[in-house]
Amino acid sequence: MNEDIMSLTMVMHGGFVACGTQEGIIYLFKWGKFNDAADRILVGESVDTMVKYDENKLIIGGYDGMLKQVGLYPNKVLWTEKSDTELHNANKLALSSNKELLGIATIDS
Repeated sequence: MNEDIMSLTMVMHGGFVACGTQEGIIYLFKWGKFNDAADRILVGESVDTMVKYDENKLIIGGYDGMLKQVGLYPNKVLWTEKSDTELHNANKLALSSNKELLGIATIDS
């Protein structure tokens, strides 16, 4: 794997690590076996930031300015929405504990 990792989070009850890359791929690594990805999900543009929605879903943001919810098994984009902010400057996504609010932290360029 020669891609730059832009974001990562633990999923599936700590059994896997999801790594978002600049090339728009999410790699899933089984915990303790980081030399070979167990799976990969192609989501389009760069995956600059991600937050775990639940153990099988992520919300991602990237350079394309879109927010996407991605299912890990099966591997697919569940929904896409254009954000109200310039996501190419997004630094962090955060989700409230009741999963009703999504925060986007950006940097001023």
